Amino acid sequence: MNLRAALAGVPVWPGLVAAPLIALAVGAMSYGPAYKQCHRLAEARESFAGAVSVAAQAEDPRLRLDRAVAANDWDQVRIVQDASGLSPEAQYLDCPFGWDLDQTERRRMLADGRLGILAFAKAGQVVDYIEFRADKARFEAVGEIVVRAEAVFTVEPPSNDGGPFTLRRAPRSP
Repeated sequence: MNLRAALAGVPVWPGLVAAPLIALAVGAMSYGPAYKQCHRLAEARESFAGAVSVAAQAEDPRLRLDRAVAANDWDQVRIVQDASGLSPEAQYLDCPFGWDLDQTERRRMLADGRLGILAFAKAGQVVDYIEFRADKARFEAVGEIVVRAEAVFTVEPPSNDGGPFTLRRAPRSP
């Protein structure tokens, strides 16, 4: 009996079932972590934009960052309005399949100064960050490191020309 005859006797259906399962497992292992990070960034950006919009329409237009973003435990935040100054050698997250900004779009937004970052830290170490559209929300407390208890901002709606929402540090409560 030769090899060809031996293979002819082997049923084909296990291979037809196993091949797609193996492909699915390899795809999940390859894209799973990227999907989680991309989805988290997109969700955080949308949540932040929604919270800013709601605050601008509220009777008391204050936005507390600790309630507006679902960042990890943090004690201070650094606001980077224009993240274009980041290192050109930085590795940019590439989100395939429309999960979030792809590498080209993220680089274009950075070059145009339309991508901002809220970097959350605990004991001086960055524990989380979210990206926000700097052409939709403009902080006046740029570059400052703001402690959690004081990360409260008044939100002004965009002007008639469709500019960004303006976020100013709220006066301290007595």
